[in-house]
Amino acid sequence: MPIQLGGSLQYTCSTESGAVLVLGDDADQFNALNIGYFRKIMSEQYCTWLNKANGEENSYGIKLHDLILVTGCDKTSLWANAVFKDGSSEFSISVNAGAPGIANGSFSAAIKDSGTGRRMIRKNWGPSTRQV
Repeated sequence: MPIQLGGSLQYTCSTESGAVLVLGDDADQFNALNIGYFRKIMSEQYCTWLNKANGEENSYGIKLHDLILVTGCDKTSLWANAVFKDGSSEFSISVNAGAPGIANGSFSAAIKDSGTGRRMIRKNWGPSTRQV
C-alpha cells in the first residue's frame, strides 16, 4: 500500500515588503551567459527607462533603486507564490507530495495570510493538483 507524504512550512517576515515561493516540481534554470553586456546596456539606458516610467503618460514614481537587472529565470510546472507590501506578514504553506512506486500524492499548496494591518497581498499558483 503506497504511503502519503506531507509537510508544512510557516514563513514570517517582519519587513515592509516580501515574497515567498514554493516549487512543487523540479525546476529548469536558464541564465544569460553575457551578463556584462546587459550591465552595459542598463548603465547606458537607465535614465531613458526612468523617464519613460515617470513621464507624463505614466507616473509610477520609480526610482533608480527600483530597477532590477534580471539575468535568468527558473521554469517549473508546479508552484505557489505570494508577495506583500505595506507591512509585515505571516504565511502558512501546506504541501503534499508522493513518489512513483513508493507513495501516492499530489502537489497542492495553500497560502494563508495571517498577518495584521492594511497591506497589498497577491497570491498565485500553478496547477492546483497533479498526480506525481
